Amino acid sequence: TRSQNVGTTGNSSTYVHFTNDISDGEKKSTCERAKVVSEWYKRQGITIAPEEVPTIVFLGSGGGLTAALAILATLEEMKTQGLLDGFMYIFGCSGSTWGMTVLYDKGDWVSKLETLNEDFCNRIANPFFDAANALVKLIEASKHEDYSMTDVWCATTINMSLKEYNEHTMSSWSPIVENGSVPYPSFSAVDIMRLRNSTFTDPDIYFENTVPWSGYSPNGPFVTTSYFRSSFEDGDLVKREDEPNLCYLQALWGSVFANKPEAIANALGAFALVIIDPNGNIAAPLADMSLLPDGTALDPLLAKLNSILYLEGDELNSTLQDILNTTPGNEDKASYNVTKMITSNWFTFDNATKQIAVTLLSTLLTLESI
Repeated sequence: TRSQNVGTTGNSSTYVHFTNDISDGEKKSTCERAKVVSEWYKRQGITIAPEEVPTIVFLGSGGGLTAALAILATLEEMKTQGLLDGFMYIFGCSGSTWGMTVLYDKGDWVSKLETLNEDFCNRIANPFFDAANALVKLIEASKHEDYSMTDVWCATTINMSLKEYNEHTMSSWSPIVENGSVPYPSFSAVDIMRLRNSTFTDPDIYFENTVPWSGYSPNGPFVTTSYFRSSFEDGDLVKREDEPNLCYLQALWGSVFANKPEAIANALGAFALVIIDPNGNIAAPLADMSLLPDGTALDPLLAKLNSILYLEGDELNSTLQDILNTTPGNEDKASYNVTKMITSNWFTFDNATKQIAVTLLSTLLTLESI
């Protein structure tokens, strides 16, 4: 629900906002957009003042690349039918956000929608992606204090699916969004930690990214989007970090499948296959990887990982627990979370998934040791 001029302002600092009102940036953008919508009604033979136009929202669904293609094709048809200027907002989640990013990253996309749609289809149809660059980005991400599985999705799944590592930022869209020439965009993701104690009907589980603010809709807190991923304490800025790029945000919005262990192993296993041994066994030993250091300190742990493929009974249980206890790093690291996934679900995996899971974890551990 978009609340305007009726919400409680609440406690806010320069960059952190506790409120159920919308941002000043959204108010400015939708005020300008209302003029476009009013003109659209006028062309339909209906006179409505800009401040009285109804709020019509175009809602994109989830569904990976299918959803990305669907939202682009549907918006193109809406334009063809003369309906696009009637929308105040475009909301997206999961896969549809990938398609939305293609548009808003190109400025006034309405005038070039057909070309952008065609270019996107051609790009994702290309079977090749820059695996070397993906590996570099993954190594860089592992050095961040808040490194997590989202960084892994960014460098692997998003990069492989969209054939692009988009390093632009959402705040760079401000000029085109504020002039009202395009519907106001909003991107949403489900906070899986909140969902575990709630249901999908609870509005507090949804995290929203817009050009001015990012946070938990409808009641906050929100942070100025250009400061998203920075550290705050009691509303005060503690450590300034660079605004996350669009590839990272696409991973954030499109990682709903990250809650399914088999999906984790199989999706990232495909990346491991390309990086480690594109022409052979996906479970090839990491010692043979020329692009990575030998990770001497990790050798005992990597040996245990390889051994679980052949152990059974009490010995297997003991080794799995030992791996969990000795995995380096804190609970926010990707390797730790993958270790928990493996140890919790090992007995439900088939042999192929076990091999992929072991290779994936070995890859992450080695990357994090660089």
